[in-house]
Amino acid sequence: MRPALALLLIITGVLIVLWNPWRPRDVSLTEDFMPLPVLHYPPATPVATAPTVPPHDPKRSLLADGLNRTTGNIENDLRILLALFAAYRNVLHEIPDGTNREITNALSGGNNHFHAPLPRDHPAISIDGELCDRWGSPFHFHILSPDQLEVRSAGPDKHLGTDDDTMLSSPALSTS
Repeated sequence: MRPALALLLIITGVLIVLWNPWRPRDVSLTEDFMPLPVLHYPPATPVATAPTVPPHDPKRSLLADGLNRTTGNIENDLRILLALFAAYRNVLHEIPDGTNREITNALSGGNNHFHAPLPRDHPAISIDGELCDRWGSPFHFHILSPDQLEVRSAGPDKHLGTDDDTMLSSPALSTS
């Protein structure tokens, strides 16, 4: 039985060497295989279009949709933020605390329930992960108590502590 196995292995080895799947193949261009010509088109004329709105995902919260809208104002934005905090508190029974970036992460699903009243792709979230006002400045959050907070915008001058700042404090956020 051993000589038959040895002969089979030798024949298999010879066939592999003769077939040689590792050798480079000669590929030449034929009439059946010719490269396509390169076509040059004039540049497209830009067309003014409305920004695209992603289709509604049933799991996506609509609560933040009015935030920083051109048709709104900073007072509406602050009310929307307080509603986001209330929605968060209703599920997690606490207000997220920390830096703007940490709070934004928590509001957009970075919590142990993956609850996201603020969609991660919301335009008010900066590239740095901070929730910003309509002038591009990060909002300032101040926790007043376990169920109250203050939200402040630096205003159009982008400097906190000036006359154009806008602030809104929440009433006690319910947990119902």
